[in-house]
Amino acid sequence: FVLHRLSRVRQATFRRVTILVTLPKFRREEESERGPSKEQVQEVIAAAETFFSTLGGLRAQHGFKPWLFGRKDEFVFEIVSEKKLIKFYVTVPVELRHFFEQEISAAYPDVYMEEVEDYNIFQPSGIIVGSHLVFKRLSAFAFKTYRELEKDPLNAITNVLAKVPENDGAAFQFLVRSAPASWRKKGVKIASNMQQGMKMDEAMHGRKAKRIDWMTLAGFGGEKQNEPEKDYRLSPQEEQTVKGIEQKASKAGMEVCIRLVASCESAQAAQTLMQNMLNAFSQYNIYQYGNSFVKVVPRRKRKIIRDFIYRAFNVRNTIVLNAEEMASIWHLPTPWTDTPNIKWLGARKLPAAANVPTSAEDGGQVKLGYNLYRGVKTDVWMKGPDRQRHMYLIGKSGSGKTETLAHMIVQDIGLGHGVAVIDPHG
Repeated sequence: FVLHRLSRVRQATFRRVTILVTLPKFRREEESERGPSKEQVQEVIAAAETFFSTLGGLRAQHGFKPWLFGRKDEFVFEIVSEKKLIKFYVTVPVELRHFFEQEISAAYPDVYMEEVEDYNIFQPSGIIVGSHLVFKRLSAFAFKTYRELEKDPLNAITNVLAKVPENDGAAFQFLVRSAPASWRKKGVKIASNMQQGMKMDEAMHGRKAKRIDWMTLAGFGGEKQNEPEKDYRLSPQEEQTVKGIEQKASKAGMEVCIRLVASCESAQAAQTLMQNMLNAFSQYNIYQYGNSFVKVVPRRKRKIIRDFIYRAFNVRNTIVLNAEEMASIWHLPTPWTDTPNIKWLGARKLPAAANVPTSAEDGGQVKLGYNLYRGVKTDVWMKGPDRQRHMYLIGKSGSGKTETLAHMIVQDIGLGHGVAVIDPHG
C-alpha cells in the first residue's frame, strides 16, 4: 500500500509543466538617472503579492484522495543558476496551467512564458549538498518583508547565484500550496494572550508561568502575599510583535517548503556556496521579537536530491507564509535589478494586430508564423495585395531570410500558385 501511494504521488509530479518566465529589462529615462525610490520598488514587488494572494485563495485540497494520490494544487517556484545564467522557473499542474498564466499575466503584463524541458544543474563528477529552511519559532510569527527592508531583498539571493561558475549549479526551490484556514487560529490566540498580559513565551504555551516568591517561602515578607499580582505590561517591541502576528493572519496563507541545492566540482566549493545561499536569508530575520530562518540538513543526502528532482513536498519541513512574505522571498526581477547574468527578455512581446488575417478563410494567402501572447497562440497570415506591395526581407547572414522565402515558396506550390525565383548573384 505504501509503495502504491508513493508511486501515485510520483506520477502526480509528471502531470506538471515547467515554464521559463522572463521579463524585459527597461527603464524610463527619468528613473535611470535618479535611481528608483523605495516606493517604486515596493510597487513593483507588490505585483507578486497580488499574484500570491490569488494563489493562496485557492481552496486547500484535503481528505483521503489527495493523501493517496497527491495534491494537484502545488506550485513550484525556482531561482536557478544554470551555465552562468540565472533563470526563473515555475512548475505548475497541467490542470492549473491556464489559471497560472492568466494570473501571472495580470500581475506582470510584459511577462513571457515558455514551456521548456526540465533543467539539470548536476554534473557526473559533482559534489551535491542540500538543506531545508524552516522557522525558529511558530509560523504565526512574522519576519521582515519587502515593505520593511530598504532594498529589494531579491538582490541578495541573485547576487549569490551570479558568482556560481559555469560548471557548477545551484537552485532555490519553493514549493507552494494553499494552506487550510485553520492556520490562523494559533497566531490569533497568541496575539490575544499577549494582549491579556502574558509574555511572549507564556502566550505560546497558553498559560502564565507560576512565579515563586522565595522571600515568602523563607518566612520573610509575609504581609506581601495578599497583594494582588500586577498585570504584565507589553513593551513597545512586544506590541510590535502582536501587530505583526495580526497582520500576518489577515492575509492569504500558503504552506511552503524551502529547499536549497548546490552542485560543485569540489566539496569545499559546494559547502561555501551553500553557506552563502543560507546567509542570503538572514536579511529577513527578526531575532528577538519575531521569526528567523534556520537550516535543517537531512541525514540522508539522497532523499533531498530525490525530493528536489521530483519536486516533492516535505511535510516535516513545511512552514506557513502569507502572500506578502512569499512575495518577499520570490518575485520576478525588477527593472532596477543590476545582478549580472540574469536571463532577460530581449524585447517586449505584443499581441497580434486585430486586422491581421488568422487563416486562409480570413483572407490570408501565406502563413508567416504564429503569435504567442499571454498563453494565447494566434496564427499570422499575410494577404495577397500586402505581400505584393508591402513586403521586403532584410537581415544579416544566418538570420533566416532564405528559410522564410523557402517556407512561402512551398506554400505557393502547394496552393498551385506560380512561383519565380530570381537570384541576382547568379
